[in-house]
Amino acid sequence: MGLLTWFRLAKLLPFMLIAQQIGAQIDDPEAHLRSLVLARDAQIIVEDFSGALTSAEGLVSALEDTGDKRLAGHIVQLARVQAELGELANAEENYLRGLELLEEQNGELALNLVVPYHGLARSYMYGSRYEEAITVLEHAQDLNQRNLGLFNLEQTELLDDMAVAYLSLGDTLEAQRIQRERLRIAVRRFGAESPKTIPFLSHLGQYYEYSRMKAQAREQYQQILEVQEANLDSNDISLLFVLRKLTLIDLARNEPSSARARLTEILNRDVDIPPMERARSLTVLGDWEMDHKRVEAALEYYRDGWRVMESDPTLGPENFYGEPTPISFVAPLGPVDLRRRQDSYAWGIITLSFTVSAEGRASDVQIMSSEPAGLMDARYIGRVRETYFRPRLLNGEPTLTSNVQLSHQFRYFFSQN
Repeated sequence: MGLLTWFRLAKLLPFMLIAQQIGAQIDDPEAHLRSLVLARDAQIIVEDFSGALTSAEGLVSALEDTGDKRLAGHIVQLARVQAELGELANAEENYLRGLELLEEQNGELALNLVVPYHGLARSYMYGSRYEEAITVLEHAQDLNQRNLGLFNLEQTELLDDMAVAYLSLGDTLEAQRIQRERLRIAVRRFGAESPKTIPFLSHLGQYYEYSRMKAQAREQYQQILEVQEANLDSNDISLLFVLRKLTLIDLARNEPSSARARLTEILNRDVDIPPMERARSLTVLGDWEMDHKRVEAALEYYRDGWRVMESDPTLGPENFYGEPTPISFVAPLGPVDLRRRQDSYAWGIITLSFTVSAEGRASDVQIMSSEPAGLMDARYIGRVRETYFRPRLLNGEPTLTSNVQLSHQFRYFFSQN
């Protein structure tokens, strides 16, 4: 359990103890129910689902056969806990039961059905039942839109899970359509030039990056830059993030970069840039130089970044520069990428080990593990040898690093296993 989790639990513990004492000291059924609710919810917050299960079951048991309308909601929460614990059959049964009770109470089109339908869909996804999950998510979205309108933002989480389900089925075109729909909703809601669309543009940009669609990703980040320029001062530090994104995409596409020039211009002005923002930007400029084989210029940018971070006692440059980072690594195309057929595929994984020199080059590349064995080994070894890395810095100086590991997933057809 992490520090943040313990902190949350420490804040909630007094309330849990008070509620438990109330339930124990007086013969009050409502006090007992409140103590169970508080305990269950506190344990869910800290992701102690095993502990939450006892409280969730106790609530359902206490209200069973009482006619209390709160039973439906507690059944849904029990189903959520069971899904998180991997008790998927029990979770499905309780989600369906809770939904039935809620429909009896509020009708088949009630807004409060959306959350349990979403939970049911996620339990299907946990069990790799993606087609059923999509059907349920589409129904949940329909209910959402009927109650809140076609362009409400509450449906974005449903769309996110729908896209994941389609990706899991290998339908990248439908996943992409859903991600674009997500952005379209925000644009219709706020307007194309509103800063409120930026998180949605960024989300779609990240999706394109993950899908190796660099040109489409660049288009989204360029739109973010245009929105920012229409609403912010030309020296605003918010520009730095998107300029770094555009610079790295241009680097990956081996194209000239106006974003890089703009990033350099802002850094060279006498503006108040927080140390972390300046260091990140210097590092990106160093990555550009490294990939263009101007090693000494790259190393000087990295040293400058280290010194900037050292100037702020709250920052730890040894963490930011503590391990080599691939700059120009482009994963080789797998069997699914090379053939346009719709056969079912699975995800393989490969892990390599190698040494990165102080000048950012890899040597002694070895396969530690690969599944399926041998299918992509030679291609990945070749790509790692071609890759430029940002070297590890030790006390501000580039340093050789042994036993660097890189893991990567790739797609292959079931018939190739």
